[in-house]
Amino acid sequence: MTSDLLAALAGAALVLFVPGPTNTLLATAGAAAHGRPPLRLAVAELAGYLVSTNLLWLLGGRLIERLPWAAPVLHLGLAVYLVSLGCCLWRAEEAAATAAAVSPRRIFVTTLINPKAAIFALVLMPTAGIGAWAAWTLGFSVVVLAAGATWLVLGHRIRRHGGNRAAALVPRIASIALFGFAAVLAQRTIVALT
Repeated sequence: MTSDLLAALAGAALVLFVPGPTNTLLATAGAAAHGRPPLRLAVAELAGYLVSTNLLWLLGGRLIERLPWAAPVLHLGLAVYLVSLGCCLWRAEEAAATAAAVSPRRIFVTTLINPKAAIFALVLMPTAGIGAWAAWTLGFSVVVLAAGATWLVLGHRIRRHGGNRAAALVPRIASIALFGFAAVLAQRTIVALT
């Protein structure tokens, strides 16, 4: 691996381990799990990132140049989705309802439209041919799975060490975090449009 690739993967790891919408959902799912953390959700996250980053990598720059309104519309759509998801988690009273609210499909969709994907696709992904792309994809996949598993285990440890009461707070805290992400995203988008 070249130093450029390693630096790009380190940057991706930094971005992936920062709390965000997908990580919030993964921690919530981990806290809701009674047995082992549902690691299949990390695979759903990986699928979402692979689809979104590759589409953005292939089409993103040209699309944003031709349709400058596309990014703000996507950001506002993401804000609405995050509010909806936050409401769903807020209303989930029991761990079973929370686990159902954080399905692989929801993880996939949240990741698919996560703004972090644009950073990966338009800033960190290599542009120097298929070999560099393949190496990036392999390394990126490992980093995504590691980050996803970490957030799931973190949520699971909250339940294990804090009990059901602490675990019951995670969906509420996650809801507030999702509302906050949505507000920041909407505010930045509105400011950018004015």
